[in-house]
Amino acid sequence: MAHYLWTRDLGRAYRVAEATQCGIVGVNDGSPATPQAPFGGNKL
Repeated sequence: MAHYLWTRDLGRAYRVAEATQCGIVGVNDGSPATPQAPFGGNKL
């Protein structure tokens, strides 16, 4: 599962990323995962 967020406020981006229950958070990016990066998993 992934969440996506668009903001100009870096502090808000960190707060949202830390509060969310998912494995990937995309900040100002519609495709945050790459084949070279390890998958963070799901936090259920």
